[in-house]
Amino acid sequence: MSRQEYRAAFLNYCNNQNTAALAAYYDSHNNYVQQLTATNAMIDQYHKHTLPTILQELEEILTDVTTAVSEAIYQGGEIITDKCNNQLRRYESLCAQSRAVSSTADLAHLARTLLNTQPPMRTPKRAFMPPYPPEPDDPPLDVAAETMPPVLRGEMLLDRMDIREARLNYEQLRKDAQDLEMQIKQLQDSLDSLSRSQSRNLESNLYSKVNEIQEELSLKKYDYRATQLHLAAVRAQAISSLSI
Repeated sequence: MSRQEYRAAFLNYCNNQNTAALAAYYDSHNNYVQQLTATNAMIDQYHKHTLPTILQELEEILTDVTTAVSEAIYQGGEIITDKCNNQLRRYESLCAQSRAVSSTADLAHLARTLLNTQPPMRTPKRAFMPPYPPEPDDPPLDVAAETMPPVLRGEMLLDRMDIREARLNYEQLRKDAQDLEMQIKQLQDSLDSLSRSQSRNLESNLYSKVNEIQEELSLKKYDYRATQLHLAAVRAQAISSLSI
């Protein structure tokens, strides 16, 4: 019963003072008091027992969850820390080894090793080998001594070549040498341009581009060195031709 009903019963008795109104007023009073007592008991129970229990349970849940999550994060952090420390030690060792690298010292060590194991090598050159005397495995020559051709040396013969032909040969060799020099200059310019482009890509961490340029650089360097060898051969032929 609500207080409004209880008050209505009281006002009804005030306006109609009879036994029935008085009994109704007493009943409403008792009902209201019982309801009020029950409500206060529930409030008291909630604040003294229910709410503390709920808060304790929430505390336990929060503690358990916090402990579990914290432990998981801690263990994960320890694992990552161990990995990072291992990587750090490896990279520190790698950096130390890299800083200790000395190409000059390595080359000096290689040179000392080669000198200790074998004598210095001379530049290998192919010697002129006359056609006579014959090699041990050659069949015997059935040629009379007076008809035997003269044994020549490793040089060109003026009396065996027309002067005009020798001049034309020299001019052609000189032109070939100029063409090769032009090719070498173009290849050198191309190598310089590729090297600059590779450096820019390396600074920008574009390693795929760096690898592509490195392949092209290797091919250009091969062409450059092969052309240098060709030029050396043509120059030697031109000098030999000029000495006639």
